[in-house]
This record gives sequence, structure tokens and C-alpha cells, in this order.
Amino acid sequence: MSKAELSKEMRTSPTVQPSNCGNGEAPINYQLLLLTILEKDCPVFENLFEFCQIYAGGTIDAARRLNNQLCDITINWAGDLYHANKWEALRFCYINDLVLGILEFLKYHARVLYIDIDVHHTRVF
Repeated sequence: MSKAELSKEMRTSPTVQPSNCGNGEAPINYQLLLLTILEKDCPVFENLFEFCQIYAGGTIDAARRLNNQLCDITINWAGDLYHANKWEALRFCYINDLVLGILEFLKYHARVLYIDIDVHHTRVF
């Protein structure tokens, strides 16, 4: 999925609320996604979609500001939720905002180096 397609999907997707999860009211193409979220360690909560827009948008905007030399340092305190896969929410991470930030950097730079310095157990496949 391209960044433009993801952006369109985020703008047009229905809001996920606890009241419309798993009871057939959500569109059929979201049923599997909702079941994946519910079965893992990523609970559905009120305004989940807006939460994802805010933290992922913050990371994209931080990268955009750096690319356009509007500032030297950016911090998104709500971001760094990078455990999510393309089609799967994991470990309380619903959207991998770091990938979206890196895609923004790649608009201006040929390569991006990302160094993860936190310490925790990795996911076993």
C-alpha cells in the first residue's frame, strides 16, 4: 500500500469504536482486522482511529519539518509505536509510525538510518 493509498484509507475508514467491534456493524473488510486487534495485546478503545491519526501524523509532520529545514530537532512524545506490522497491530502499537516517518524522509534523502536504542525482548516469529 502506498503512502497516498494509506492516507486515503485513513481519511475514509470508519471510526472503530467498542460499540461496533465484532457485532457485524463494521464493514466486512475490517472484521478480520478487528478480530486481530481484539485477540492480541491491542485493545479497542473509544477514539482509537483518532489516536492513530494523531500519533502517526505527528511523526510524519516531524519528518516533514526536518526535511523542509523548519527545525533542527523534532520529538513526537506520542510516537515510537513501531511494533505494528503492515496488517497487524502488536504490543499496543496500531500503526507503525516510524515507517511512515522514514517514508517521509525518503522523499528528500536516498537512505535513512534508524537506530533503535530501547531494550526489550524481541518478537519471535
